[in-house]
Amino acid sequence: MATDAFAQSINSDNSLAWRLLDFFSNHFNVSANGQVMTVIAATLEREAIAGNLFNRFEDMLLAVSKHPAMLIYLNNERSFRTAGIPIITKSCA
Repeated sequence: MATDAFAQSINSDNSLAWRLLDFFSNHFNVSANGQVMTVIAATLEREAIAGNLFNRFEDMLLAVSKHPAMLIYLNNERSFRTAGIPIITKSCA
């Protein structure tokens, strides 16, 4: 957590939300290697984690697993055919 974010989390009236956001952001982190990931890695926290912070964990998990940053990080953006059927490789069979 950055120094200014840390100070904000301590001084906030909503410090529980800041602590949860920090926890889940660390749990579902992606590396910002490469030009594309540098741009979209930060959006994972804002779009998938913060938006589901007080919803069901299942909702957050689905949002994170479908977010473009996570798909690219895990190389899963190309692992599904257009019909949504997983590609089964020899290593998975």
